Amino acid sequence: MIQNATIEKAQHIHYQNLSGVGVYYDEVRPIIQKMINPNSRDGIEWLVFFLEGFTNNVIDISRKTTESFRIESGYVTLIGGIQNQFINDLHNDSLVASGFIDRLLFTTQITRNTTISSNTMSKDIIENYSRAVTNLLEYKLQSEQTDETIKERRLLMTDSAVDLLRSYSQTLLDRKEQSESPIKEYYSKLMIYLHKLSIICFLMRNAKESTFKRSVERRDVTFAIELIEFYQLNFKAIISLNKVSDEPPLKSLIKLAKKNNASQKSVVEVTGLSKGQVSKYWNKQ
Repeated sequence: MIQNATIEKAQHIHYQNLSGVGVYYDEVRPIIQKMINPNSRDGIEWLVFFLEGFTNNVIDISRKTTESFRIESGYVTLIGGIQNQFINDLHNDSLVASGFIDRLLFTTQITRNTTISSNTMSKDIIENYSRAVTNLLEYKLQSEQTDETIKERRLLMTDSAVDLLRSYSQTLLDRKEQSESPIKEYYSKLMIYLHKLSIICFLMRNAKESTFKRSVERRDVTFAIELIEFYQLNFKAIISLNKVSDEPPLKSLIKLAKKNNASQKSVVEVTGLSKGQVSKYWNKQ
């Protein structure tokens, strides 16, 4: 897990930690603003890093002044929060078009505490949580030892779990075919998340006893499905609140500019986009 790192450092840390890297921001708005700024080289690299890391693809890092390297199986997780009034920033045309929004698991504000309490967590809860985290880290460390002959990274599934996974995947596919953008694209990413969450639920259930040689069971997939349904409802709620339009804002702005006899230069000055980007849509209107 890394925080406040440069894109170059984040890429190199992932290269050293091949099983994945978590990028944490207490407030994700600054990194989002970098991504939607066409003049920000770091923003573009962050966007590509997150997009490539989501599907476990190979990530090639080319450097002019330092050694280039390859991450064989990218796995990048973005963790953080955003204030409700800034959610519109996430639905910038470039982020929607790239598929970045489809890859996020949104949650709306579901709790609010207006009372200060001096109560503390039970010691049993803290000890169980600590034991679970410790077992996960020890298992990961053991699996990555150079003298480890058998890399225990393959999980088996029971027939019942496989059947449920296949059945619900078909459900998501059917919903996708009946939906419109951007919900349509979100269903595609949820099919990937279904597999990821099934594994996470399995690890959560077995972490305290450190018995990872068991098979992924139907109840793990059932828990993952409940999480998928939860995030799906949240995404729909956020979309409805922000009223995302299928038509890029630039097209609407160009129509308005032409209607008022404004020039391409005026659109460039207002949007901050390049002349080429504006010209591309200008000639189509």
